[in-house]
Amino acid sequence: MAQVKKSKFTRAQEILNERTRVPENGTAVDWPYPSPATLVATDTDFAMQSIEQAARNGQAIVLFFPDGEEILLTPSKPQD
Repeated sequence: MAQVKKSKFTRAQEILNERTRVPENGTAVDWPYPSPATLVATDTDFAMQSIEQAARNGQAIVLFFPDGEEILLTPSKPQD
């Protein structure tokens, strides 16, 4: 019977990690997101809590979905 490799990350977390990984050659990460931004894997138990906290703080939010889609939400509340 073939063994299935189990990941400790959800699929959306794996995608988030892939998109933000530092290249092996040490070059800078091409960061396409606003700063500061909260990066949220949508298939986790704590996703909604992370979104709520970032929204209350007026931070941009990048949602990572298990199908590979990502969506940038920008705050309407001014930052303090």
